[in-house]
Amino acid sequence: RRLVGTSGGWLCFDVCFFGVTIFLPHVMHAIIDKEDRGREMLLLSASVSCLVNCLAIPAALLSIRLVVDDAMGRKGLQQASFGLIAVSYAALYLLFPSLRGIGSTGGVVLLFSVLFFSLNFGAGLTTYILPQESFPRHIRGSLNGVAAAS
Repeated sequence: RRLVGTSGGWLCFDVCFFGVTIFLPHVMHAIIDKEDRGREMLLLSASVSCLVNCLAIPAALLSIRLVVDDAMGRKGLQQASFGLIAVSYAALYLLFPSLRGIGSTGGVVLLFSVLFFSLNFGAGLTTYILPQESFPRHIRGSLNGVAAAS
């Protein structure tokens, strides 16, 4: 039961996080670069990616604070985080077409920024902590690896 729970956390986090991380430059290119200005687009895409990824820092610090205070508990923090991720994805799904239609690059960047904050808040930390706390010491490393691999 613990292995299924920790594996599920890894799976959900990896699909959400790496899906966005891999496709963010392609999405930004499709939205921003209308005239195919290669070098300028590369610099702009790098700047947007840097800005969006900088939100990982306050999200991680907030997560650390909540873990240290143990206000929500690690499992509660992970559940709340996945709920926030779901809301962020829903907002991106619902608002993206209209923002793209009116050419609102800032709005799209804001949506991706909120999504990155959500991904790095809670689940970005508890995905690594929960397997360490769930398994006995003598098999912890092996089962953590199995959970991460599945």
